[in-house]
Amino acid sequence: MRRFYQKSPLSLDEARDRLLPRIRGEDPTLMHIALLEGRPFGHVQCYLITETPAYAEEIGISDGVGMDYYIGEPALVGQGLGRAMLAAYLAEVLFPAFPGERRCVVCYETANAASGGVLRSLGFRREKDLIEGGVPSTMMILERPG
Repeated sequence: MRRFYQKSPLSLDEARDRLLPRIRGEDPTLMHIALLEGRPFGHVQCYLITETPAYAEEIGISDGVGMDYYIGEPALVGQGLGRAMLAAYLAEVLFPAFPGERRCVVCYETANAASGGVLRSLGFRREKDLIEGGVPSTMMILERPG
């Protein structure tokens, strides 16, 4: 997770400042924890890109639902859980939560080839390369099924 998602640890105060507004519903980001046999192993969050104008400007797109994710247990990486987690999330959470939206947008660090492979296996197509958060990244888009 550290290599591609949260590169530097957050202090307890930083985590509280970032996460409490989301937990309280004061921030439009929907956050979820993925469980395997009752134990947390991953995190997925989604948000309307229109509600994150600075991010929309950074990535050069202004519609759709953004999604971020990671598997937090190193021993579980490469086991197929990422694909299963994201497939379920897209079908059961993201698209139902935003019924008027037609696409999901994911930007990932280009060096994270595994993430790109998982997204392609789910039907995402490469949209463009860009710089996100100061690092070379790839934007992938999934058009809503049906």
